[in-house]
Amino acid sequence: MNPFYTIKISSERLPQLQKATEQDPVMQTLKTTILIGWPERREEVPVQIREFWNYREELTLHNVILFKNQRVIIPRALRPELTARVHSSHQGMEACIRRAKDVVFWPCMTKDIEEAAEKCEICAAFQAKNVKQPMQTHEIPDRPWSRVSSDLFTLNCKEYIVLADSYSDFIEVGELKDTTANYIIEFLKEQFSRHGIPDVLVTDN
Repeated sequence: MNPFYTIKISSERLPQLQKATEQDPVMQTLKTTILIGWPERREEVPVQIREFWNYREELTLHNVILFKNQRVIIPRALRPELTARVHSSHQGMEACIRRAKDVVFWPCMTKDIEEAAEKCEICAAFQAKNVKQPMQTHEIPDRPWSRVSSDLFTLNCKEYIVLADSYSDFIEVGELKDTTANYIIEFLKEQFSRHGIPDVLVTDN
């Protein structure tokens, strides 16, 4: 089991998480909506939980705690503490975000972690030492869809994936329900079935 998950959902912390969830009006509205069923249209959803609309099919309730798939939904009162804990190792912004996405969730979580890392003097010191290497150009392929590049990005608290053709600069962009391998593979399979399987796929990490 992920050690971060063990820390957060240990028997000692479970009552704290349950209590914070019960005292959070947004979590309670979300809980009620999950139990009675989501409306047909987003406009019919209570305003305070509309940011969960895109994830509605992944949300569940167990033992007073709300989940998005296997990830625990953190009520607002505990988010600063969780942000501080996930950032405490000072492993860098990307590592912190990956660590958090393994086990916890709340809307705009990525943005909150990024802001915490940007304000951290220790992270800033290490970031200054890790100077990015200059960009290097690659040989342009001789046909479309021979070499494609892919990356993830966050916009307005939503996760997206982009796929770019190195020959024509043509791009495909898709919104992801989650940044797990299953959703990424599903997106890539859809694009490869439409455009063909590339010779080379370039990704970050």
